[in-house]
Amino acid sequence: MTTCPNCGAPMEQDKFTSVCRYCGSAFTGEGPKIICKESAAKGNARRHNDYIIANEARISESPFVELRKEGKRYQITSTPFYANDGFLHHISTPHWRLHFQCNTRSEKLFIGIAGKRPASRMAIQLGEDKDIISFHGPQFEDGYSWFPISEEQLLAICTTQSIDLTTDLPLPANAQFNELPIFASRFYNITFNRMKFMYSIHVNLITDDKIN
Repeated sequence: MTTCPNCGAPMEQDKFTSVCRYCGSAFTGEGPKIICKESAAKGNARRHNDYIIANEARISESPFVELRKEGKRYQITSTPFYANDGFLHHISTPHWRLHFQCNTRSEKLFIGIAGKRPASRMAIQLGEDKDIISFHGPQFEDGYSWFPISEEQLLAICTTQSIDLTTDLPLPANAQFNELPIFASRFYNITFNRMKFMYSIHVNLITDDKIN
């Protein structure tokens, strides 16, 4: 077993990366790069908050998200996303949600996973170059492990032509995540920009069987 070059703790090998058990550092070796989180651009929180205020009625009517307001803070949570077996059937466990919250001064964007136990790490592999988004250090709340994700990373998921996912929770060998880019595009369209990914809200997905 190799050790982490950052802290010296043991590394675990998952499907795409080597991950440190202690500090959460992820490495892919040569080849694929890890798409890092970026800090929210200055002014984005107010802009996103103003957008939600201006589109509150439209967002509230969407069947794909739940909008809540607590004081001056807005929270938007997606319906669950389910992987499929490649034969038009969803896989019930685990499942995922996207969550965004903001006020005029701050914002947070998360991807959450819920299974039979909490998850401590997750990675998403994107596109022909097989770039990696690596997640660790989640917050645990309401049965979900919530991993911070940047808007840049969400856009990378929305626009990828191929996708795969791994986590320390058990996943069936036949789990397919091909619908995740469209699912993420819906969330982006509803939450951030109704003129972007407009097609996504009109696509019927296998995962929608759970909400229809």
